[in-house]
Amino acid sequence: MTSEKHAQDRAKYGRHIVFMFSTVLLTHLVSLIRLPALTKSLGPSLFGTWSLIGTTVSLVVPFAAIAFGTSIVRFLAAEKDRARIRDDFLSASVIVFFSGAAFSLVMWLSSGFLATTVLREASSAPYFRLASVLILLRSITQLPLAYFRMQRRMVLFATATFLQNLIQVALITAVVLLHLGLPALIWVTILSELAFYLAIMAIAMWNSGVRPPTFRRMGTYLRWGIPLTPNTALLWIMNASDRYLVGFFKGSADVGVYAAAYSIGSYAILFASTLRTVTYPNIVKSFDEGFQDETKRYLSDSFRLLMAISIPSAIGLSMLARPLLAVLTTAQFTGGAWVVPLVAFANVAFAMYQIPISVFHIVNQTHRTVRLLGLSAFLNVGLNLLLIPRMGIVGAALATLVAYGTLGVLTLIQTRRILRFSLHPVFLLKVVLSSAVMAIGVWAINPSSLVCILVAVCAGGLIYVILMLITGAISESERTIVIKQVRGFFRGVAGRFPPRRQ
Repeated sequence: MTSEKHAQDRAKYGRHIVFMFSTVLLTHLVSLIRLPALTKSLGPSLFGTWSLIGTTVSLVVPFAAIAFGTSIVRFLAAEKDRARIRDDFLSASVIVFFSGAAFSLVMWLSSGFLATTVLREASSAPYFRLASVLILLRSITQLPLAYFRMQRRMVLFATATFLQNLIQVALITAVVLLHLGLPALIWVTILSELAFYLAIMAIAMWNSGVRPPTFRRMGTYLRWGIPLTPNTALLWIMNASDRYLVGFFKGSADVGVYAAAYSIGSYAILFASTLRTVTYPNIVKSFDEGFQDETKRYLSDSFRLLMAISIPSAIGLSMLARPLLAVLTTAQFTGGAWVVPLVAFANVAFAMYQIPISVFHIVNQTHRTVRLLGLSAFLNVGLNLLLIPRMGIVGAALATLVAYGTLGVLTLIQTRRILRFSLHPVFLLKVVLSSAVMAIGVWAINPSSLVCILVAVCAGGLIYVILMLITGAISESERTIVIKQVRGFFRGVAGRFPPRRQ
């Protein structure tokens, strides 16, 4: 019965991955509209301001959320008591609401300081004040999303996030076309995120029921989650503080160019957060139920899949950096072409952290991540201070690559001392070789327009898949499993919409 249950869990896991990957791909295709719309409408300076607002919010949200979203998944993924699930969820939601409101107030009060010190433009202060409410909204939104993850309701999770992104992109595009300016962009972002939170919170509360929260186990959540709070801030230092330093040394226009190139390079790990979203509850559940071999399989398989996608993505983006910037932005942004490959490979290194770090979570050693992230963040800031004055935005990207590389390697070494999951070195070699040949094909096409870029992407993807099949990197059994999961996914979607009777 246990083996049958494991097989059912893994089949469900496979279906969730197929659905989530499909949804995330659609989401990011929709999001591609956002970058050219914003860069061409705002220009480098205002786009730099918009980017720094988002960066500031992303720094503060982890402190406001106190890692309660991750805690819900960690402590409730294997929980069977519905009353406990309801109480923990509602208790955490109330605490995060007040915490988010407090941090939003702090940002509102410090808006003048941020505008004059970071951007050296006092006129930007109203933008920071208006955007301060996003801290509250993004903090509380993490709770119902964590509730869906905990229940492994990934279809609902993915569908909700896709629809929210689609609506937000549509509103932003409308604001850009109507030339309503940056305040209107912030307003539509606030309103779309508020509507999204109210919708998903209503679904979560309908499912869990409503009772006055007791806050009985929140002490445990705080003890487990507080060590993760500085970790998220340290991660922010690694992937976002460089924008502040670029702004300080070079100005808001360089921030805009760097942010545009950085966003393109980040597509190298397009599916990383999605894969972790699906995998993490399964890792927690299998470990808490005493099936360590199953836990190792989840870690190993997800790491293998992530590398198989992120490595060719980074190489492909490196080859397409300049034409992508030329098509998606304006001529003012193409100076960031050298940033894209450095950021892309930095993100591949970061992927080596994202899945294995779950090991520290399940053995309740979250404090150990502080050392890893602290070292990498210190290295990143030091290199930024050294390289940005000399090399500009390329120096910032190089600092990111070194810091993420250090983090990824050290994380793999330390987590595998606890659970020795396989890294599949032969498979990784085949991935690198297949990606290198793919890069030659993309280079030969030499795309210069959007249509040519799409042709290059399709051709490169086809070359890569064929080489993976020829080298045996994708086995016959894996091909059968993938085909079965894809067919099952589409049958499941079709089953939700039965044909109408005549």
